Amino acid sequence: MTYKPNYTITNRILNAIAKIEALNTYISKTDILPVWEKKLRHRAKLKSSHYSTRIEGNRLTYEQVEKVSKNEKITGATEKDVREVRNYFNVLDFIERISEKKTTVNHKVILKMHYITINGILTGDLKGKYRTQQNVIKDTSTGEVVYLPPAAEYVYRMMDELVSFLNTEKEIHPLLKAGISHYEFVRVHPFMDGNGRVARALTMLVLYLNGYDIRKLFALEEYYEQDRERYYSAIESVQKHKGSLTIWLEYFLEGMVFELERVKGEMEKIKETGQAGVPKDLNPRQISVVSYIQKNGYIKNKDYRNIFKVSNKTAQTDLQKLVDKNILIIEGKGRSVSYKMKNRLKIL
Repeated sequence: MTYKPNYTITNRILNAIAKIEALNTYISKTDILPVWEKKLRHRAKLKSSHYSTRIEGNRLTYEQVEKVSKNEKITGATEKDVREVRNYFNVLDFIERISEKKTTVNHKVILKMHYITINGILTGDLKGKYRTQQNVIKDTSTGEVVYLPPAAEYVYRMMDELVSFLNTEKEIHPLLKAGISHYEFVRVHPFMDGNGRVARALTMLVLYLNGYDIRKLFALEEYYEQDRERYYSAIESVQKHKGSLTIWLEYFLEGMVFELERVKGEMEKIKETGQAGVPKDLNPRQISVVSYIQKNGYIKNKDYRNIFKVSNKTAQTDLQKLVDKNILIIEGKGRSVSYKMKNRLKIL
């Protein structure tokens, strides 16, 4: 049996999807130097790890999270807080590997995500296993039970239906499937702990596997954390509206728009200001050749001519400009001349 979501396609949903498609095209096709793409991708991973764990009460600052990513010593923090953040970094690495292999979302993947998320945090036989007892969601300030998830006996069947939905449903737009998976996972609450973090990571995996990795430059978790009350309210709206996911999906998609517009703004700023030695007046060939050199180590004039189908004079002009801009260096003499990345760009 497959999970059947209940929702209505509204103008807000259609408008958000259209904006996401346009932003995806812009971000995916805009040329920036690989060193900057690497920095932006790392920054997105930092934000995901920081804000997803912070939603659950983690007390590390953004600066401390950055230190965790570099395996630096953290002072004034609990071992649990550090472990939660490190685990989330590992989960993000895991879903990247899964997406690159084009693996389907299955029980094994979900259970592994949970195992990584709570490794070293939960004791007992709870890591990477669906719950076998009832759990509850309480208001942390009052202790009042605000949500009673389905009984444990129904968890596997419900997760099986969700997995089937993600792998067999072809008519629902992938962006909607990602939002639906987020909500349904939270509704089932299949684990005793770590459900929110796994739900958010699973959402990213569903996007990655369905053509919306968007160069992995975005982090939806910041949008959720900046207004947690609205995040939880959007989730709770489904129960209040007889199981309709419409309001939640509007919120989810508009969050994607918000985050992708931020990414677009960062890319435009990089291109316009020429930050960190990235000139704004490079042509597409010059930007592409930097990526080529980073992958292959060097390039020669004849390689440049063959790749870009240009004359010897054009190749020399293009490459010399990159040297003049302190992006490339020249090694060798005569016919043995090759162009390599300048050392300082390799470490950005």
